[in-house]
Amino acid sequence: MGSKETDRIYQKHREVMEKNNKDVLDHINLLDSAMEERLKQQADEYLKGYAIYVKEKEKELRELIFKLHEKNSNSTLKDEIIFNLKKEIKKSNEK
Repeated sequence: MGSKETDRIYQKHREVMEKNNKDVLDHINLLDSAMEERLKQQADEYLKGYAIYVKEKEKELRELIFKLHEKNSNSTLKDEIIFNLKKEIKKSNEK
């Protein structure tokens, strides 16, 4: 077997390896693109879900604030009634 034959075999194997290497890199790039697209999609879905969650919590918080405000304004009214009744009792006791 001569040097030319060895060179020819070596060159043929090299070409096959380079083609296989290119094919593998193409597949890796394809997978990278698919994964990147899927990650973007998941990020968008997560952000939409998070926005919905935040809006629900904001609504709950507004409702709680409204209830507390109602309770506090009712307490103020009760305090006013109690104060007026005490005044009346004091006037009655002074007579």
